[in-house]
Formats: sequence, C-alpha cells, structure tokens
Amino acid sequence: MNVLRRWYAWFGAQVHEPYAIALLAILFFVEAIIFIPVDPLLVIYCVEYPSRSYYFALVATLASVAGGLIGYLIGAFCWDLIGLRIATFFFSPEQFESTAQLCKNYQGYALLCSAVVPVPFKLLTLSCGFFRFPITQFIIFALIARGIRFFLVAAVLRTYGSRVKEYIDRYFNQLVLLLIGVLILLFVFIKK
Repeated sequence: MNVLRRWYAWFGAQVHEPYAIALLAILFFVEAIIFIPVDPLLVIYCVEYPSRSYYFALVATLASVAGGLIGYLIGAFCWDLIGLRIATFFFSPEQFESTAQLCKNYQGYALLCSAVVPVPFKLLTLSCGFFRFPITQFIIFALIARGIRFFLVAAVLRTYGSRVKEYIDRYFNQLVLLLIGVLILLFVFIKK
C-alpha cells in the first residue's frame, strides 16, 4: 500500500507542474486504446485543484476521444493485423462479437451507454471501426459519452473536493482495496 500511496502523492504533486495537462492528456489518450484505469487520476487532479476540475474533465474527454479515434481506425483498417490481437487479449471472441453486434444494432446508443456501463471504451471503439460506424457520428457520440462521465466526476469533486480529499487521505488503504476488488470483478465480468 505504501507504493500506491507514494504514487497517489506523486500524481497529486504533478497537478501543479507545468506538464500536468500533457500528462493527463497522454494517459487518457492511451487509456482509450489499451486498458489502464485512469479515472482515479482525474479524481486526484480534481481533488488537488478543484477550481480547475472542469478544465481537467475537458482535457480528459478530448484526449480519450482522440485515443478512441485511434481505436476506431484500428478496427476499421488494421483489424486483422492489430485489432483482433487487442480484442482477444482483453476479451473472448464471444464478448467481442456480442459487443460488436450491439454496436451494429444500436450504433450511437451503445457509445452513449459506455459512459455508465462497465463495458471498456476501447472495445466499443474497435467494434465501431470494424463495422464502419459513421466516423462523424462516432466522434459526436464519443464526446457526449466521455463528457458525461468525466464532467460528472469533475462536478462532484469541484463541489465536494476538500471533503473527498480528507476521505481519501483517511481511508486510502481501504479505497485501494475496494478499487482493486472492483477491477477484479470487472475483469471477471468481462471475461465471462
């Protein structure tokens, strides 16, 4: 837990560095292509600097959609070379097929639901590219979905940031265990 607490402190300190926004953007861009849990990073940024919460949410949204666009392009043009490997590394062929079918049948609604359901964004971006979902609609729906998610986090933390920071500091170890548990359950849920 001490290592994670040091990471938490390090990321909290980065908010005040000149490269803070670039770090946030890079991590949210990469998160949309490969699975790394970066939502806690947005929480840290917003807790450390609540007055800039909406700005952080905007950066996270734009970077995530840009990364999602790369996932879309991989699905559309590099499926056999890269897309299938990414999909089968994280998901079973059945999971990809069911998600792809949702994208095909419900198009933009699947992307909008990705803001609240535990379906990884990168799986949807690959599926949308694979099925040649209209790229303009993809960008619009992805901006809405990711924006809802990240701006909701920013709004809560802008309002309750100092209390959330105290809570995180006090219950850090328990929160880390809870997050690990949620990630394990999500991974098990996805792998079924």
